[in-house]
Amino acid sequence: MEATFMSPQVLAVTAILILALYFLVTEKWPLPLTALGIIVGLCLAEALVGGILSFSNIFGSFGSRGPLAVAMLFIVSRGLIRSGALSFVVNLAARLTGGKPLRLMIFMVTTVITLSAFLNNTPVVILFISIILMLCERFRLVPSKFMIPLSFASILGGTCTLIGTSTNIILSDMMVLNKQAPLGMFELAVVGVPLAIIGGLFLIFVAPRLLPERKSTFISSGEQQENLYLSEVVVPEGSPLAGVKISEASSVLGSSGSVVEQSRQGEMLYLPGREDQIIYAGDLLVVSSPLDTLTSLLASRIIVLRHGGDLFLSGPSDARPIAELIVPPASRVRGRRLWNTAPGRDENITVIGVRHKEGHYAWQKTSQLRLAAGDTLLVQGTRAAMDSLASDGDFIIMEEAGQKIHYSNKAPLALGLFLAMVVVASVGIMGILPAATIAAFLMILTRCVNLKESFRSLDGEVLLLIIATISLGKALSQTGAADVYAHAFLTPFEGVSARFILLAVVTLTALITNFLSNNSAAALLTPVAVSIGMELGVDPRAFLIGIALGASACYLTPIGYQTNLLVYAPGGYKFSDFMRVGLPMTLLVIVLATVMIPMFFPFTPLQ
Repeated sequence: MEATFMSPQVLAVTAILILALYFLVTEKWPLPLTALGIIVGLCLAEALVGGILSFSNIFGSFGSRGPLAVAMLFIVSRGLIRSGALSFVVNLAARLTGGKPLRLMIFMVTTVITLSAFLNNTPVVILFISIILMLCERFRLVPSKFMIPLSFASILGGTCTLIGTSTNIILSDMMVLNKQAPLGMFELAVVGVPLAIIGGLFLIFVAPRLLPERKSTFISSGEQQENLYLSEVVVPEGSPLAGVKISEASSVLGSSGSVVEQSRQGEMLYLPGREDQIIYAGDLLVVSSPLDTLTSLLASRIIVLRHGGDLFLSGPSDARPIAELIVPPASRVRGRRLWNTAPGRDENITVIGVRHKEGHYAWQKTSQLRLAAGDTLLVQGTRAAMDSLASDGDFIIMEEAGQKIHYSNKAPLALGLFLAMVVVASVGIMGILPAATIAAFLMILTRCVNLKESFRSLDGEVLLLIIATISLGKALSQTGAADVYAHAFLTPFEGVSARFILLAVVTLTALITNFLSNNSAAALLTPVAVSIGMELGVDPRAFLIGIALGASACYLTPIGYQTNLLVYAPGGYKFSDFMRVGLPMTLLVIVLATVMIPMFFPFTPLQ
């Protein structure tokens, strides 16, 4: 019997869908809890109503090819990042831009689109956040002009290949489950590449004009106050600071450096207004200075750091580099006190200073400070401690201050493994899952990435949500709910062309994906798209390609996609800033997809 809205199976799966959408959009529950709730809901519905989805099918999604392929690609991407295979090329090219805004924008957009076509775009964006912020600092550019285009370029790149984004892999897996041929490695390229070119030109030449100049806590730009750290230091014997008046200290500390406090043997000697005080060797100073100047002073031992009692730390070195740690929006340390985080607890890491949204703090004054997105820690630590922080994902580690990036001799090997994976999957020797699995295994075996880091690179929340929504998508198809939704969707468009319905499908997907994860949007709408094609009597592939492009159109809100959240704080953005560029970008995707998809994926009548 044909499914209707009144059938208990359709009612049950619709209720689960509505509740899932509610909790995903409102975020009243953490993401993993919502994902588990979907699975629990399907289990209860099957037990109470029956005919929803067998338990073996519900939990069989944990072994689906899509999530497993995404997991393996997380490891491969991590191996490329950790080996320096990407950072060497990227930083070399970044130096060639010369600080010219247009040249930097062209380089950033084209490189990010290219890399994101083959890599998980999150590490690509994290890498470029560091590079762009450093260049903005050096050449006095405004980060808000670059950060949104950076995120959007990474999203555009993901639409070009099967492995460009996990959404495409999940969509391909769902297509197989719905008795459709899977996506080929470069099948999306015929539409995705022209879209990426046109969208890239928009980001390069139009987006900077639409974006405001926002102040960023991450950078000094234009008329903004320089990024100053307060650091507690000691004047060593032989320092040129010894014997200098406070009022003349800038001649040694640099034009942007100054002494905020001075004490000797526990006695406070200097506060603002007493600039005639003399500095002596052994004095304890609180110095305000930009990062570059501070690290230079430390390296030359004009000042040395003090950390508890009489313990002195050297300046930056290969063994104990100095780095900036940025708290990203998705970090688990938000709201936690500094000394309850890894940098605060690890005896191999010294917190030199903190740059907080509301001001600047010396390390002694941060014990009660709760970290927030956008805060920056200046730390010194061992390389092993820095590597551990980098793998945790709770901080974005800026390029080590005063140091060149050290590139691993594993970089050529990591790049070779990645290219071999792409070639093997492209020519059809094996599918993306076995190819990615072999590449991930060899990355670990050859120590391009260690085993601990490889497991940490797996985003459990994303994988769990993918698994849950795949199960829900199966239930939509098996219960006939997808057919019911498709019929209801088509009713207002009765008599109109298939191209117009494609326009409606892409628009609907593009709107939904800004409030759900793009993986969820693709998993839930795939069975609906297949049902639409079947009801129209045409090959549904055009509608499925439309969902692939629409699900990646996460441009309207900062919560639409994780890379949007990553650039939110570094760009100093307001929520509405994403609409300035996101709305025309979304319209561009909808129009170009509607025009181009039928050219390569015609509405062929079903036999």
